[in-house]
Amino acid sequence: MKDRVKYYSTNDLGVSYYLPKVKEILDDFIEDPNTTPSCVEDAIEFQNVVKFINANIFSIEWESEYIEKVKKTRGIIQKSTAKYLGMLSGEEILTSMDSLEHTYYDDFFENFKQFKYGDKISEIDFKQSFLSSNIPVRYLLKTSYFANAYSIFLRDCLLSDSLHIELLLWNYTEGNSDKLIFPENITKEDWSELVDSYIENADSSINYLGMLENPIKNLDATRYFNISPKQKLRIKERLKKFSKSIATENSGVVANMIVYTIRKQYEDELLEGKLNNEMSPKEAIERSILNNMIASTGASPSERFSYTLRGLIDSEQITEAHTFLDIFKYIRDEYDFFSSKVISKLPSYPNDEMGAVLKSLGIKTNNSYLYDMHFQTKQQMALQKIKVISKFIGEWHIRIENIIEWYFVNYCKEKYDISWIPFDLPHSDETVGNKTSTLFRIEENIRTQYVIFSEERMIDRNLVNETPTPSIEQLSSLLEKKYAYLSKKETAKNILYLLFSDQSSMCYIDKSLKGEDLTVLINSYDIRICDFNEYQKGALQYLIDNGIIEENNEFLRFTDITKIELLRDIYLFGVTSFIHASSKEKTALDELEKDNIIIFDKSLFTKQESDYLNFILNNKVFDNSLAIRNKYQHGVPYYENIEQYETDNVSALLVLVHYMIKIDDELDMFYRK
Repeated sequence: MKDRVKYYSTNDLGVSYYLPKVKEILDDFIEDPNTTPSCVEDAIEFQNVVKFINANIFSIEWESEYIEKVKKTRGIIQKSTAKYLGMLSGEEILTSMDSLEHTYYDDFFENFKQFKYGDKISEIDFKQSFLSSNIPVRYLLKTSYFANAYSIFLRDCLLSDSLHIELLLWNYTEGNSDKLIFPENITKEDWSELVDSYIENADSSINYLGMLENPIKNLDATRYFNISPKQKLRIKERLKKFSKSIATENSGVVANMIVYTIRKQYEDELLEGKLNNEMSPKEAIERSILNNMIASTGASPSERFSYTLRGLIDSEQITEAHTFLDIFKYIRDEYDFFSSKVISKLPSYPNDEMGAVLKSLGIKTNNSYLYDMHFQTKQQMALQKIKVISKFIGEWHIRIENIIEWYFVNYCKEKYDISWIPFDLPHSDETVGNKTSTLFRIEENIRTQYVIFSEERMIDRNLVNETPTPSIEQLSSLLEKKYAYLSKKETAKNILYLLFSDQSSMCYIDKSLKGEDLTVLINSYDIRICDFNEYQKGALQYLIDNGIIEENNEFLRFTDITKIELLRDIYLFGVTSFIHASSKEKTALDELEKDNIIIFDKSLFTKQESDYLNFILNNKVFDNSLAIRNKYQHGVPYYENIEQYETDNVSALLVLVHYMIKIDDELDMFYRK
C-alpha cells in the first residue's frame, strides 16, 4: 500500500506520520469538491481522513482558517465516498477484495456490512473470492453480518481447520474486549470435534492448550464444548512433552531452595549470598527469558541462570521452648510467612516479583491467576518449612493440627473470651488423604464460625448449623478501616504508573540521569524541570498539578515522602495496612483517600490473600486454579505419585495457618482498640 492514510485511535503515536498525506487529500477536496474515489482503497482512505477530522487530529502547523475549511469539507468527503461505495457492482467488490492491502481489511468488511454487499454477491461467489484472497477468516467474525449472510460458507470454513478453535479461545483471553461472533449453525458436536483435532494438531499453540487444560469461566459449555477427562489427559501429555523438548542443560532457570535448621548457618549463607551479588528470582527469570529470545535468533549462545531462596526453622529455639503457646508464637512471629503489617508474603505479587517481559508473555484468560516460577518456589519453601517444623515438634507428639485447634478452642477462650466450637481433628493413624479431606472441612467450618462471630460477637451452635458456608471474600473485618487499595480513578492509576513503573518514560532522562523508576531518579539526583526531555514535561506537570511533586529551590522533591512509600507498597503488593500503620502513615492515608487516590476496605483477608486462597482451594474465581479442596469434595483423588497426597496435606495445613494468624491479628487489634 502506497503509504495510505490509516486511522487507529486518538492515542496512536503514528498519527503525525499520516498528517502530510491527510493534508494532500484535504487540499484536493478544498480545490475541487467534486473529487471522487477512483478505487475502493481510495474510498477507504477518504473515510480514514474523515476519522482524523472527527477526532480533531490536526497538525500544529495548520492555521485556524484552514482547519475551519477542513471541517466544512468533511460532509463533502463523506457524501462522495458513500456514493461511490454504494454504486459498486458485485464484481467490483470481489475484485477489490482480492487485491486489498491488509491494513484496510477492517474498513473493507465494515463497508461490506454497511452497504449490504451480501445482497449483491452470492454465497458461492463470495466463498471463491474470499478463499483466493487469503484474508484471515477472523475479519468476518467481528460482526454478526457474515454469520447471517454466509452462514454455510463460514461454518465450513471454520470447521476446515482445527486451528480455528483459537479464534473462539481468543474471546476469553486477558484484556480482550472485542469479541468475535460465531455462526449459530456450528453445533456443540462440531466444536467438540474441532477441539479433539486441535489437541493432536502439531501446530497447536502451547498457550491455547494450556487454556484448554482448565475450565474456562464464561465459556458457554452448552453451546460450545466441554473438555472430557480423556481430552484433558491428552492435553497434559502434550504439555509435558513440550516442557521436555525445550529443557536443555545450558538454558533456563535453576531455582534453589534451602531450609536451614541452625540460625548461624542461615545468617552466614544469607550474608555470603549478598556479598556474591546473587541474582534475585525476578532478575534470574527475566534474564533467562531475554537470553532465550536472543539465543533463538542465533545471536548468542544459551545461558543458564539461577537463584536461591533460603528459609530458617530454628531447631534450637523450638527445642528450648515448645509449649503450644511457644510454637504458636514461633509460627506467628518467626516463620516469615507474613510481613511486619501481617500481610501474607505467599500470594503472587506480579509488580514486585515479575519483570515486564514475563508479564507480557503467553496467553492468559481474563480469569487467570498471574504467577511465575518465583511464586511456585515460594510455595515449595512454605510447604517445606511446615514439614520441617512438624518433624521437630513431632518429637513431643505435637502436630500442627493440634496447635491450630488449641489456638481456636483454648487460646481464644483464655485471651478473648470467645468460645469456638471444637473441631473434629483427623487422627494421626488415618490415611493422608482422609486427613486432608478433614482439614478442608475444618477450613469451611472456621469460615462459618468466624462469620457468625463477626455478626453476633459470639458463636452460636444453632446459627452455625443453619448458616451456609460463606465465601472467603465474605469474611468481613471487625474494624472499620483495615486495608488501603488504589482507587479506580484514572488519576490514581496514572500517578502510580508514572511514579513506579519501569515501563514509564519518566525514569530515564539520559545516560547520566536514570533510575529504576521516577522515585529513584528524583531521590538520587538534584533534578530540575529543565533537565527532562520535552516529551516528558507534560507528565511531570501532571504530577505537580496533582500535588505529588514540587519544586524546592529549583530542584524537584516529593511533597510527602510518607505518601510515596505507602503508594509504592500499593503499587508493588496491591494493598497496604491501615491498622498497622504508624500515626504519620494513617494521616497520610486519610489524605490520600480524601484526594480519591486510595479507598479503604474492611475484610479479614486482603484481596490478594483471598485470591491466593481461592487459587489454592477452588476454581470459583480462577480458570487455572490448583483447586486442591475440590479434589477432596467427593472422597480422595487418585494420584500416581503418592507424594502428592503429602503435598496436598501440607497445603491444607498452610491454609489453616493463614486463618489462624489473620484471625489472631484481627482479634488482637479489635480488642486492643
